[in-house]
Amino acid sequence: MNRHDFTKKTTEILARRVGFLCSNPDCRRPTLGSHEDPEKSTKIGIAAHITAASSGGPRYNEALSEVQRKQSDNGIWLCSNCATLIDKDIDKYSVELLKDWKEGAEIESSKMLLSNGGKVKERLPFLEVDMIWSMSGRWQRGLSPKNVPEMHNGKNVFL
Repeated sequence: MNRHDFTKKTTEILARRVGFLCSNPDCRRPTLGSHEDPEKSTKIGIAAHITAASSGGPRYNEALSEVQRKQSDNGIWLCSNCATLIDKDIDKYSVELLKDWKEGAEIESSKMLLSNGGKVKERLPFLEVDMIWSMSGRWQRGLSPKNVPEMHNGKNVFL
């Protein structure tokens, strides 16, 4: 049997286009992380074929050439769990569904690059300080733009 596997370059492209996240919208698990050895990383992602790499495989399409089977158009980046899952139930995980997952994951990845990742930006707190003069007066000096300065005894005082 002739298996038409992806090249290393194609595998890398599939992973990078979705930010090394599983393309299954119900999963989106990171597939790359740290390793105990500081010189290594741990990868649990797989470049899975949408239509099988060889005859008899899940969703095999005999109309595709060897070159077409090896192209990134026929691949989807998944975590190892989801890659196994899609091949166990080919009726549930159709070619059309996997292409939708792939497209959605790539769109989501692009959105993440253009935004702050959907996170709400935190506003930094402002600091207001209530200072006591040695003459028992109160002088509110704030570092907040909310405080408006007023002149008292020839000095700017923030109230």
